[in-house]
Amino acid sequence: LDQEESTDDYDIYTIDYMATGTYQVEVTLQDGNTIKDEITVSDDQKYSLGNIELTDTAKRTTKELTKNLLDTMYNGLINNNSASEITQNESVQKFYKDLKYVYSNSNITLNQIQFSDLELLNAEYNDESKLEVTFQTEYNYTITYQSQNETNTYSGVNRGVITVTFDYQDGYSIQKIESLKNSFPIRK
Repeated sequence: LDQEESTDDYDIYTIDYMATGTYQVEVTLQDGNTIKDEITVSDDQKYSLGNIELTDTAKRTTKELTKNLLDTMYNGLINNNSASEITQNESVQKFYKDLKYVYSNSNITLNQIQFSDLELLNAEYNDESKLEVTFQTEYNYTITYQSQNETNTYSGVNRGVITVTFDYQDGYSIQKIESLKNSFPIRK
């Protein structure tokens, strides 16, 4: 471990000598996930590892935390909750406030929503060593909207993509959420 080069966010290791060739490298992180990569050594180079593999527990936990937050936020819209009633996290509060602003300035009223599926599309560690997980969501919803002086109700199923950033300290916590608000919900 290179103590001078390492930071709170990055562990930097120096290997004094490796023969030219291709190597399989695997690192197990504090949260139990592993990063595997193949590196080809040809001279004095630096390598960053990719190809994260989430443990089954990490997959289950991140999916559950995300679904619970989505349920809380979108049901918060229905009940006109404040951001502080949803979460104490400032980044997530901002997401919720932006979402609430969009709907308060639209002719759509959300009546019901149920997130039925979250499919993990991608997981990676960002530049701040936080786990970013991208899910494709599927949800059933019912909305009411104004159209040519009449009120219409529409029920449908939609899909969206959402990226959630997690921190890990004795368990995962949501640090940031982005994307879904731009495409939710879509009416006929």
